[in-house]
Amino acid sequence: MLKTSKKDQEGFTLIEVLISVTLLSLMMVYVFTTIESSIDTKESITAEDDDYMQIETVFSRIQIDFSQIYSPSFFEAPYKKQQENNDNPYDESKKFIPTDRFKSITDGLKPIPILDNPEKSSLIFFTASNRRKVQDSKQSNYGWVEYGTRSSTLEDDNRKRPNGNLEIYRSFEVDNIYSESFNWGKLNSYVLLRHVKSFKFFFWDEVKEDWVERLRERARPKTPVRLIKVVINWIDRNGNELEFERSFRTLWTYFDVEKDQKERWKALNATNK
Repeated sequence: MLKTSKKDQEGFTLIEVLISVTLLSLMMVYVFTTIESSIDTKESITAEDDDYMQIETVFSRIQIDFSQIYSPSFFEAPYKKQQENNDNPYDESKKFIPTDRFKSITDGLKPIPILDNPEKSSLIFFTASNRRKVQDSKQSNYGWVEYGTRSSTLEDDNRKRPNGNLEIYRSFEVDNIYSESFNWGKLNSYVLLRHVKSFKFFFWDEVKEDWVERLRERARPKTPVRLIKVVINWIDRNGNELEFERSFRTLWTYFDVEKDQKERWKALNATNK
């Protein structure tokens, strides 16, 4: 028979087992801590990305609306009488009835929609960016849009952020765009961004070559606006205030409408003679 030595029958000692278990436990704690930290970092970055994506979505929506702001003032001058005593009963301009949203007409007798900012954080305008939901419907590509701020509608206090108690909303009207009665409070609206501290519009003044906060502060307040700046002060998840700024241009090319009007009048008068 084969005999095994006593030395070959010896195994791990208790101390060696305890050391191995301890080392294994330390390794497992390290691995678990690393994984947990990675998960927390991923969740934090994902949450921040979601917030920033909301801000980019707001700017993207504003860019679509602003780039397609519509007004015949971009290509026609405001209506002016060539003769003070015009008793022509067939004068088409006499058929125009001013409303709160169309207060004047162009030289080509097209109604001019208003562009108004009742407050620094609000803007009302007429845009051609509407997309019809139903094919061949009576709804056009034009619509009224209002941007503004209001107190947060969040009911969960745990989701609110200090100093970020405002939200940006967008209201729109695409069905009755020429209706005389108009109530913004009853229109469809939805929230674009929450946790906002401030939301402001600035308008480029071509004469002053500087930004102004109100449309009426421009040197030529009745001329079309071609450049608008939007500034958003937003509170992030950590309570930090961040400022975002973006400028937007309309798609209309520049026309000297006054010069074109004078040339049309000159040609019309020459024809009548």
